[in-house]
Amino acid sequence: MTALALWLPAVAGAAGKADAGGYPLMYLRGTFNNWAQGGDTQPFARSGKTYTITVGELDGEWKVSNSDWSLNYGGESPGTTLVGDATVRGVQDGANYVARKLKNVTITFDLDSTGTTTIVVKATREATAVEGLSGTLPVLYITTMNADGTLNDEINSYTLDHKN
Repeated sequence: MTALALWLPAVAGAAGKADAGGYPLMYLRGTFNNWAQGGDTQPFARSGKTYTITVGELDGEWKVSNSDWSLNYGGESPGTTLVGDATVRGVQDGANYVARKLKNVTITFDLDSTGTTTIVVKATREATAVEGLSGTLPVLYITTMNADGTLNDEINSYTLDHKN
């Protein structure tokens, strides 16, 4: 009996579509594609038990699922938020992951029979401006007392170089 024949019964509850090798077809689903209600438009590629997908951007809630959701991987706790490269545990029927403006995203995981998997996300984060931050360097004002008792207001840069 082959290793595949031993492995497949463990995911036999997954009644969704399978590829020519008998492995479940897996998809990226989320708010960005209306949870694939219009069809399974973002399939993972498979090599052995390793599934991989690369997308240009990922923003919003998401999960990994087969065609009928009998296999679906989410986070161990609600609100697992990814803002860049991450390795997370995927749990059967877990909570939705949340991605925040990720670019050039590659998601990889190995499908196994335990109901959990390690999901590796490689991505860059879109730079966003921070409201109220001008981008200029701060200036430090220091008031000191001269030997004669008069005040001396010094202006210093962030490196504490005197400016006056």
